[in-house]
Amino acid sequence: MKRITIAHIGSNEWFNYKEEIIFGLYHSLRFLGHEVQIRHNQLDESSINIIIGGDWLSQDSNFEQFIKNKIKYYIFEVENFDGSTINNREGFNLKNYSKMIEMSLGVITPYLFNVNTLNQLQIIDSEKIQYLKWGFFEECIDPNIVRNQNRNVFGTFFGLLKGERLEKAKILQAQFTNKVKFLGREQPHAYRAAALSSSHYALSLAYGAGEKFVNPFRLYYLFANGINVISDNTLDEDNYLELTINTSFEKIPAGLVKPVPSEAHLMEKVTTHRLKENLKKIII
Repeated sequence: MKRITIAHIGSNEWFNYKEEIIFGLYHSLRFLGHEVQIRHNQLDESSINIIIGGDWLSQDSNFEQFIKNKIKYYIFEVENFDGSTINNREGFNLKNYSKMIEMSLGVITPYLFNVNTLNQLQIIDSEKIQYLKWGFFEECIDPNIVRNQNRNVFGTFFGLLKGERLEKAKILQAQFTNKVKFLGREQPHAYRAAALSSSHYALSLAYGAGEKFVNPFRLYYLFANGINVISDNTLDEDNYLELTINTSFEKIPAGLVKPVPSEAHLMEKVTTHRLKENLKKIII
């Protein structure tokens, strides 16, 4: 058993966006017998830290002090690292980010794209780069999502309305008005469960050419709560789209009005993709 701190670095808003990641690791590591705590914008010098939001930490003005403190840490990289920047961010300090990786115990990521990038750069030895495929965990089942009720919404999307997603949202809202919901930063975070309770489907929408993989945290939250997902994503080296209804955006309107596939069958399939089992393969 090890003492582990899951340390989220970033704003309160981003903690909300990453709660499935944070609590997925928390519950799964506890299941494996570790002593686990969660911290927000704070590291623990007496434990092994798993940092979520390392890209923000590497850009912080106190980065040099962080490196000097020699805290034990892994980076759990959930963003798109293309070898020069994170998420195409301008002015990104690659030197600091590379230093953070070099000084770490290792990098864990749920994306093969990131694994390949890190192997090519050779910042750290390849055995310190570990792939954790995301999956189902029981605690992701939201008691506030009630599926055995009348539903008056065809589909709901939650997340950042960036890039081409915003145009797609406008097209679907023009066609379906209030029968399709888009929940972004302006909606209360806790409203998500209420909207999904009233929806036949959820949506996973590609945001454009910069997309290298799909968001498995959103998908498995939806799957875990028995919600079928219609997606138009195309790049998926990790096979996270396996349980979605994958189609082109042009065909999504027709898909939204089709009878909903068996939700019991979806739940049966998703519970075979367990995060706890995948985490057993990770060396910490």
